[in-house]
Amino acid sequence: MRKKGKTPVTLPVEQTTARPPDIWWDHQGHRPDTLVNQRVDYQYKTIKKRTIYWERPLKVPSQYKFTIHQRIASLHWEFLEREPIEVNETMVQEFYANYQAWEANSVFLREKMLDTSNQALKAILNIPHIPLEKDEYSKIKVDVFNGRVSLTPILKRIGRPGASWEYSKGRNFIPASIAYSDLNTEARIWHQIVADYIIPSTHTTHVRFRTALLLWAIMQGKHIAILPLVHKSIWKLVEKKNINIQFPSMVMCLANAAGVERRPIDIMFRTPRGNKFIPRGDLERSTNTIPSKRKTPIAPPSSLPTSSIALPFLRPLPDLFRDILHDIHHMEHLECKRFEWIVTNLEGRDPGPIPRASSVLAAEKHDAVDHPTHESTS
Repeated sequence: MRKKGKTPVTLPVEQTTARPPDIWWDHQGHRPDTLVNQRVDYQYKTIKKRTIYWERPLKVPSQYKFTIHQRIASLHWEFLEREPIEVNETMVQEFYANYQAWEANSVFLREKMLDTSNQALKAILNIPHIPLEKDEYSKIKVDVFNGRVSLTPILKRIGRPGASWEYSKGRNFIPASIAYSDLNTEARIWHQIVADYIIPSTHTTHVRFRTALLLWAIMQGKHIAILPLVHKSIWKLVEKKNINIQFPSMVMCLANAAGVERRPIDIMFRTPRGNKFIPRGDLERSTNTIPSKRKTPIAPPSSLPTSSIALPFLRPLPDLFRDILHDIHHMEHLECKRFEWIVTNLEGRDPGPIPRASSVLAAEKHDAVDHPTHESTS
């Protein structure tokens, strides 16, 4: 039953428009024609301090040249054999500062929008399209982590005789890495290629397990979709602050395709053609002669020739302390003589030559001869 009285009035509720929060880094920066907002402006300052990871020319040892080039042809990775191009360091730094999203399809660079989609990267690198469902590297990675594939054939293909996996403490199912010295020569060549063009890395002592799987897939001629790996490496660089700038040649190809103009203040660099592709050791030698990381054992002292040993002369401690005290006394005496010389000069008299260490030392020796101590006469 309705109560008596006035009918309650329902006041209209004001509908507020949902607005994004006003964040300072989304505001326009100081150089809107170069950096899109203040967050990019701040990020550019940190990127300028990083080192650019230059791609090196592909130079393979003679006995492996046919095998490596044949594998490159079967994978259609001819971009590995291109000549180095001139790189604009300033432009590359601005590109990574403006890169703000995972797998971004476009990146702002000097009033131009660079097409960074998969189709554009495929055209730049001239690689075939491999859908994810046909990516055999991703499939073998899932099978390994699910325990459906044995790791012994993988280790036998990429490792030297006697090589072994490295496991983390408390985790014995999936290896953590493999020592670089345990890789065979072909695997070490491919590791350097991957580190320069696909997954840039400066680790030269240990190779991560995922990278080792990638080396095995390459050496087996599997179908590999490398664009997701490239996008992941780019985004990893943007997120972390301790990674070198990667893929400078690819960035320059994208900028040239978009018609980005160079400025007079830009810093230019061209990769030297004389650089050796494999910097670690001489791959022309047998893998059995690779230097080990273990220290060379030292022969016992009895077996060493005594004529080649130069033992240092050890002075007795009393003589050492006596010489130290003598030097201190000599310095104090020298400072007193110099102070007397300054006072005499200020009084207007002729102080003579400035007391020096040699003259004071000669005077001390003369006094010691004329006035011998009681210890010396006894």
